[in-house]
Amino acid sequence: MMTHIFAKIREKGKVNKYRMILSVEEEIYQQVNVLVPSTYLYSPESVLQPDEWYRLEGFSETPYAIDLIKNSFSSVDFPLLQKKEYDKVDFLFVDIRGSIFFQRIGRAKAIKKKGVLWFGEGYQYSNDVGLFVLNECPDAIYVREEDVLYFRNLERINGIFKRITDLYREATEQEVEQFLQNEFLAIEEGFSVANVGITNRKRIALATDKLSKIDGSKKIKSLSYIREYCPELVTDDQRLRITSEDDLKKVLYGIDERFYTTEIGEEKRLANSVIPLNR
Repeated sequence: MMTHIFAKIREKGKVNKYRMILSVEEEIYQQVNVLVPSTYLYSPESVLQPDEWYRLEGFSETPYAIDLIKNSFSSVDFPLLQKKEYDKVDFLFVDIRGSIFFQRIGRAKAIKKKGVLWFGEGYQYSNDVGLFVLNECPDAIYVREEDVLYFRNLERINGIFKRITDLYREATEQEVEQFLQNEFLAIEEGFSVANVGITNRKRIALATDKLSKIDGSKKIKSLSYIREYCPELVTDDQRLRITSEDDLKKVLYGIDERFYTTEIGEEKRLANSVIPLNR
């Protein structure tokens, strides 16, 4: 069975940006069920273990799906990659039995220099060797039959699926300002929007979305929960004092219900990663 290797190059305008590289009688990658033994619906609160992957279901219907996902293609649809286009390659994709394996190509993966290569029965020298290094594991896998995209790092695939990092967006300046103006917070002098870093801005976006979906009684319960686990932040009027990024992080973790007490040892802990069991 032939495996087709393609490339996407950087070109402006409405032109064909895809190229055929070659076909080989090897599968290159292991089967999807071997590469992806365990998956979870994508959640920014989850931290993966080495053998785990995120998944996005119904991916072809999302705004991040590129034309390769939406439309079928074959090796005859794209012209061959030319030598002059080598430095323009953004990513490679390999078509194997209805699954598309994607790998971004950075400078470390696109080697072009003098070298000695082994070809068949001997070595060959070249002063202009071009080599794309394929990882054992791709950056993303799209399984057309399931309409599911599997991946491990959202930032890594943003160069393939534009704006997919919007799934874990940062709160805007206005959203951060509005959050800090919540009446349950006591913002100390010297701390402002300018002090809020990227990670906490992302947590604020998640927290704002969560607070918008719960009623007043649950918000009261949420604040009581935070006061229980973060008594050092509680002011005389029962607000939560914010003097630093770390204080803000504790409040945001509280809104996300990351604090818990072990059942047997009754030890208070913080969950660094959260994976809902119903996923």
